Amino acid sequence: FISKEELMHIMTHLGEKLSIEEAQEMMHDADIYCDGKIRYEEFVKIMTQLN
Repeated sequence: FISKEELMHIMTHLGEKLSIEEAQEMMHDADIYCDGKIRYEEFVKIMTQLN
């Protein structure tokens, strides 16, 4: 699972600094199971949508 904090760290490492609000929005959009965590398949889906 990926937490909001980990998502922010990953995106910063990729050169995309996120605000807390942006990270929350991204988590909300990616979290298909609505459990507050992003699974690998959810992460892949949101990352491919960014490109």
